[in-house]
Amino acid sequence: MAPTLINSAWVIGSEELLVSYLMTGGFGPQVLMARFDYLNNQEFQDLVQYLRSEETIESTISLDQIEEIRVRYSEQNFYD
Repeated sequence: MAPTLINSAWVIGSEELLVSYLMTGGFGPQVLMARFDYLNNQEFQDLVQYLRSEETIESTISLDQIEEIRVRYSEQNFYD
């Protein structure tokens, strides 16, 4: 799959953007990444913590923040 998340700006940047990116599968049809919108909020938090810990960056995203992102992006269609 592409693009890789290893050493990417998505992982080292904003946690909100990382969750959004993972939830939507990369914001468009040109990105060949699976969508992870089937994960629950706790699984998203765990995933973000894992990805950021691999880059030695602390994760502080809360379950409430993840829910807000989920609601915001659930109504958008990135593939039109």
